[in-house]
Amino acid sequence: MTMQGQRRRPCRGDFEFGSLLGRGALGKVFHVRDVSTHEEYALKILEKKQILEAGKGECVMRERKILSELRHPNVIRLHATFQDDKFLYFLLEPALRGDLGDHIKRYGYIPLEAARFYAAELVSALHQLQSKKVLHRDLKPENILIANDGHLRLIDFECATLVETRSAGAPDGCLPVCAQEPSPSGGQPPDTEDNSALDSNAPVTKTVTSVNAEKRTDAPQIPAQPGPPSNATPSASAKPDQRPALCGTTYYLAPESVLGRETAGFGIDCWALGCIVFQMLTGSSPFKRKTEAESFEATVQRDLRVPADLPEDAIDLIERLLSMEPSERLGNGPDGMAEVMHHPFFEGVDFSQLQRREPPDVLALLRQDRARRVAAVRGEASADEFRDGAPVGSYETACLTLSMEFTPCIGGDFVAAARQETLEGGSKS
Repeated sequence: MTMQGQRRRPCRGDFEFGSLLGRGALGKVFHVRDVSTHEEYALKILEKKQILEAGKGECVMRERKILSELRHPNVIRLHATFQDDKFLYFLLEPALRGDLGDHIKRYGYIPLEAARFYAAELVSALHQLQSKKVLHRDLKPENILIANDGHLRLIDFECATLVETRSAGAPDGCLPVCAQEPSPSGGQPPDTEDNSALDSNAPVTKTVTSVNAEKRTDAPQIPAQPGPPSNATPSASAKPDQRPALCGTTYYLAPESVLGRETAGFGIDCWALGCIVFQMLTGSSPFKRKTEAESFEATVQRDLRVPADLPEDAIDLIERLLSMEPSERLGNGPDGMAEVMHHPFFEGVDFSQLQRREPPDVLALLRQDRARRVAAVRGEASADEFRDGAPVGSYETACLTLSMEFTPCIGGDFVAAARQETLEGGSKS
């Protein structure tokens, strides 16, 4: 799209709308195609009125600024931003193969080698974020997309902040909080006469000022205190209706977040990374319980139940990422994510070549993994061989007890099911 030799700013009419890709509190994401170039994109549409009513103006503008400055193959790419009278638009690269959470639900868990690959790409992205002083604050499988090339894309920087940023009136070392309350003055949307206000190459000072004028100044702040000890018990601040208005998702919040004691640093993202690695390998978030209150209690008590049949290096990685003390978490030290990259779990992984590697075929790995489980049940392989992921037994023989269109099941449930199927098969003969 050019105008007098210069690239003109896009507008809504430039795109043909396809399917709805996602829906959030402030807007929707659509699969769109440029009618001139036929290039495909994901278009995130946010309603200005909802942004102001939710007090999220500063958060949205911060997300735009961060995405416009980040350049990493595992971070979603922002192509452009624009606006009209009612909406703000983020034109993003398309990632149409679902999110990591969808894949975990579909398959039941992610096989070890695929989980190692995905974890490595996520660590690589977090390494880039740390170098830019960016704290994501809402890491979870649903915010990790599988792109068309099979590689990961980290998305949703609405809760992100700069570690060195301070909120007005906040104590030193305190992280800014995205306000949750409506604006008390019911202000007007940002000035839309100057469409450059949200252009990816334009300064954001004017628009940020107009949005922030309606932001509450009495939003709760998070005190800069150390995280709770390992024997901490939930306090009143851990209750959903009493804790500060925090960005994040229940099952991935660090203990200091639940207790309202967030401190500056990258410990929050390190904790969430540990939860994601655990969930990929087991199929469930480590602190997910029946209710939100029980999940909070499990988090602050660090009620971590790691399956014993996970590889030792995976267990060690999870344990160190989920350290109760933020300063002791792997990846939150002086060397940042480089500490995680050098962990034995990633032995043999060349982080500089990740984008050149063929992404894992999760379904094929699942078939092999489950065939090994059946072989282990039949006595064709030892538990140690299965745990190490070595090829064992006869794949063709094991497949006789499996349908290739399987229903996902994991761990002991699968072994028990395979054993029962084997016994039933034996009784019939």
